[in-house]
Amino acid sequence: MSENARSRVVTQGSQRTPNRAMLRAVGFGDDDFNKPIVGVANGFSTITPCNMGINDLAKRAEAGIRNAGGMPQMFVLLLSVMVFQWGLKA
Repeated sequence: MSENARSRVVTQGSQRTPNRAMLRAVGFGDDDFNKPIVGVANGFSTITPCNMGINDLAKRAEAGIRNAGGMPQMFVLLLSVMVFQWGLKA
């Protein structure tokens, strides 16, 4: 099985032209479509001190994925800690 078998489902074939167009808009080049796409969940926020250092960790993970030949795609996590911290109702 190819290292990017799951990513190819999203990036290869004529039916995936819109997908490739969107990925080009976020920085993908021709060669990047042959790499595995790896998601990096990032819970960084400046509103809670416990999340302040997470962005640095996510950036390091992103660099490691890139160095290993993958295409990292960072996405944010819902910050629900405020609900508990401030006694808000969800």
